[in-house]
Amino acid sequence: MKKSKTESFEIDNRLPLLAIFFMLIVAIPALRIGWELITDTTGESIGYNLEMLSKGSFDSFLIPGIFLFGVLGLFNVVVMVLVFLNAKNHDWMVILIGLLVVVWLTVEGSLGIFPLNLHLPFYAIGSLIIVVGLLMRVKKSPLGKTG
Repeated sequence: MKKSKTESFEIDNRLPLLAIFFMLIVAIPALRIGWELITDTTGESIGYNLEMLSKGSFDSFLIPGIFLFGVLGLFNVVVMVLVFLNAKNHDWMVILIGLLVVVWLTVEGSLGIFPLNLHLPFYAIGSLIIVVGLLMRVKKSPLGKTG
């Protein structure tokens, strides 16, 4: 059965909106916490201490702060704009953001850093970003098109 243009439009719009929503959940705290870690490299302003870095190769929170602010914050915002503008290959960028979230959390976990015990919800959000990006990709591919 062939879908009407209205039905197709509604379905196609939900995935980008979901991607933007989930990426916003990641970007806001990444920007805030990343900025705090850049401006206070000891991490004390947000309840961290340098002892948390003892298993890693960093002496301060500057590099993790730059990664959080730049990659999971600013880059995330850029990808949200690309999704909103329906830019070419924005679906791949969404998948990349999800992978970056999962990898970041895995690295933090392997170093024994568990800030605010938010790893599980953010693992779920990172995974959902990946799934939404994959669904966006499938919808765009010739095999995923219906009608």
